[in-house]
Amino acid sequence: MKRFIVLFLALTIVALVFTVACGGDDEVEKATAVPAAAAPTAAAAPAAPTAAVVPTTAPVSRLRPLLRVASGTSAKHFDIHNTTASGTDQVNYNVVEMPMDYDNDTVLQPLLVDKWTTSADGLTWTFTLRDGLTFHDGAPLTARDIVGVMNRIKDEGSFINYIKDNFGPESFADFLTLDGDLTFSLHLTEPTAMATTVFGPQHIQPSITGEAWWSRPQDEVQQGTVIGSGPFTFEEWEPGAGWTMARWVDFKPRTDPASGRVGKKEAFFDVVKWIEIPDEVTRVAALAAGEVDVVQEFGQDSAEEVATNPKLTLLTIAIPNQPQGIMNFQKEPFSNVEARRALMMAYDYEKAMQAGVGPQKYWRLCGTISVCGTAFESQRGLEGIYLAKRVDDARAIIEAQGYTGMSVIVLSAEERSVMRGGANVAREVLEDIGFKVDFRAVDWPTIGSMRKTVDEWDFFITWQGPNRVGQYGPLSDSFMDKDGWYNKYDDPVGEMARLKGLLGRSTTEADAKEILGDIQQLFYDDAIFLRLGEFFGTWGKSESLKFIGATSDNVQGARQYARYRQWYDAWIE
Repeated sequence: MKRFIVLFLALTIVALVFTVACGGDDEVEKATAVPAAAAPTAAAAPAAPTAAVVPTTAPVSRLRPLLRVASGTSAKHFDIHNTTASGTDQVNYNVVEMPMDYDNDTVLQPLLVDKWTTSADGLTWTFTLRDGLTFHDGAPLTARDIVGVMNRIKDEGSFINYIKDNFGPESFADFLTLDGDLTFSLHLTEPTAMATTVFGPQHIQPSITGEAWWSRPQDEVQQGTVIGSGPFTFEEWEPGAGWTMARWVDFKPRTDPASGRVGKKEAFFDVVKWIEIPDEVTRVAALAAGEVDVVQEFGQDSAEEVATNPKLTLLTIAIPNQPQGIMNFQKEPFSNVEARRALMMAYDYEKAMQAGVGPQKYWRLCGTISVCGTAFESQRGLEGIYLAKRVDDARAIIEAQGYTGMSVIVLSAEERSVMRGGANVAREVLEDIGFKVDFRAVDWPTIGSMRKTVDEWDFFITWQGPNRVGQYGPLSDSFMDKDGWYNKYDDPVGEMARLKGLLGRSTTEADAKEILGDIQQLFYDDAIFLRLGEFFGTWGKSESLKFIGATSDNVQGARQYARYRQWYDAWIE
């Protein structure tokens, strides 16, 4: 028990941020850093109000009919348990809710959960939902829905897998049990203060829907519009044009103060419209003309234009994202570690960052698993691989492996400059070292579909961010888990799983740094994927768009990641 308490104290001092996940959303995209854990003894949140909220509860001065959000990405479907693509993941921030989520200090707090208790030995955690919760269609939201969703995503949730595999029983039925209409329990074989992370943000998130959704196998896409319990209802989807949500007048918020993605949520807009505008220049022009209120994701040339317009505000994301080149472990050539290593040693990382991001003030070279410039940065494994540009050596390796002249499929998300720039450099380098390249210029949602089929790709660019932050961040990186993501990393002797298990049990910064160095060395030995560098994302908004609790437009860390994908607690002056 003493060890358990020490681990808890170590975890609670860690401040991490959460994600926007792959594809730039893995991805958050979607993803997600390990938060400071909740107390291992007992916890309770303020009681939920008994009366339903009606429109007049919001300050009349803040009520507005419409918010217009311009996005460069599209959505293929809205099954939030099936993808981390950002076009779909927006639903996670507004229409559905999770049992727990992050506050402004990146601490995991109850959301749908009301309270929980922990047994004296730390092995049984029992959770109680808030009473009276319902879905948008009026159906009650119960513990059965929590357990149903968790079962649907159990093979894809990064923290679910980590906690179960390292601290839980073999059977998922023994790991999570339904105890009553409002109660469910998590059962462990070894205490850990990280237990609550299974109910919060992660690779595939436990966003609570009704049985019609969670009863379907995770790999079968649920069609139609999602029904959740959040402050907005999903109203309409026009494929290729955008989608709409509306303020839910019967939303039952928490009563504790708004903080990050927890606490009291207030929807001030009657309607929020996502408008798909693939061309970046057109998106930013629409913002400048007052035709939209927010523009999501654009390159640095557009950033300069927004920054110099007095009617607009440039939002610079403080936590760096890392573009990553993903290789397909499921077929040759990249099932062969020598081919993967050859590409990594020949790749022109600096050229890719310049092509994808632009002015260097928005990016830096960094090939580490932890954020550069932090206490956990390591240089292990980088020598001779990162920034080496060993084209001749790589060409000799490809020839020796018998791959010269082999065709490889490179996917490029044309509407996203970071991905497009990195993919074009990959094409050049792959051709230089002896491959033929089948270059397919598509959009990000199409890549989101193609990456599920083994024979439709060999390489593409995505990015990740918050899972590189702090002592325990890499635990949530499913790209480095055996069969954890679309790359299907094989962890050939189980060493990555062993090291991640040690990292989660580390109780000092010195121990964690040593283990993180071991993980990074193994990452480069196994040549898992390319880490191009770090960049700082930019968004733009009308100067009149405001957020509850924001002391400045460029709020930091968790506040920032929460603000610019959630549209409750926001209004236009």
